[in-house]
Amino acid sequence: MADPEHKVASPLLRIITGSYEHHLLCLSLALSSSSSLFTPVFHFAPHAASIRALATSKRYLVSGSNDEHIRLYDLQKRKEIGTLMHHTGSVSCLVFVGPTTGKWLLSAADDGKILIWRTKDWEVLAELTGHKGAINDLAVHFSGKIALSVGTDRTLRLWNLMTGKNASVLKLRAEPLQVAWNARDGSSYAVGFHRKIVLYDTASSVVLAEVELASTLYKLRFHDDHLVVSDAAGAITFRNATDLSVDFSLVEHKTRVKDFTFYVTSDAPFTQATTLLVSASSDGTIVVTDLARRQPVAVYATGERLNCLQVVSEHVEKYETRRPADDSDESADENDDDDDSS
Repeated sequence: MADPEHKVASPLLRIITGSYEHHLLCLSLALSSSSSLFTPVFHFAPHAASIRALATSKRYLVSGSNDEHIRLYDLQKRKEIGTLMHHTGSVSCLVFVGPTTGKWLLSAADDGKILIWRTKDWEVLAELTGHKGAINDLAVHFSGKIALSVGTDRTLRLWNLMTGKNASVLKLRAEPLQVAWNARDGSSYAVGFHRKIVLYDTASSVVLAEVELASTLYKLRFHDDHLVVSDAAGAITFRNATDLSVDFSLVEHKTRVKDFTFYVTSDAPFTQATTLLVSASSDGTIVVTDLARRQPVAVYATGERLNCLQVVSEHVEKYETRRPADDSDESADENDDDDDSS
């Protein structure tokens, strides 16, 4: 009889990637104490150009592409449910926001516009204009009331999402590529340039710290007490969120890491809450790393040039369409749309 310790456990999570080859790939990952198993869930080309952005909320997935379209998918039913065609430039950023993490969708594009979509009926509630060129990145404050954007016009703009107005503009000396809020309290934010990171105080926009990078920056995100940065050399570096000093680095990729995200689970084979780092590089490799041990637990070669990724629970197909009668979350969201939308 086979040792149950070496049997692959039930599926743990799903990894969704977008590629330069226009493909959307979803993989189901199952882990045991000694092995990993990736199973393709779907793989198709919904766009006519490379996919630049992905976002998920509950059972829904959205993808943005250089073809200027935003595609909508129902992960529970594994089918497309529509296309949003309002931008006149490549879609660069997609972010779900709202009290239940999905009441609105923010999209940014090379046309210099940020659109606020109401996900109940996918109507455009507001157009945020001000950038004089393409928008490179967009970050929403944890309160869901304000957002930051950076673009090729070398400006950082603060937006009031409650009014749909541009609250302030910070002119920069170089083109910013990435922006991220401090996830703990929003007291600071980081702006990533080609080979530099600058940390700003939210209240005063005073520079708190800055650091030069040895390799080209691709993605930055705050995670707990760290600012996590991926680069062209294949490294993911964890920097102190206060002074940007290096705490440690993971080098699991051979080339540029285009995107990464974090997933917390306590499902088997993990006996306690464990944070997994899921990363994708442009050579098509997906690496899943156990952050506690700082060791990869699964690696998969897609054979495509990956550009972005999202991670969802394996139980996404079991998401309840109907909520219990005593759960008024959804109805409350729909009833107060007119009160707190932009």
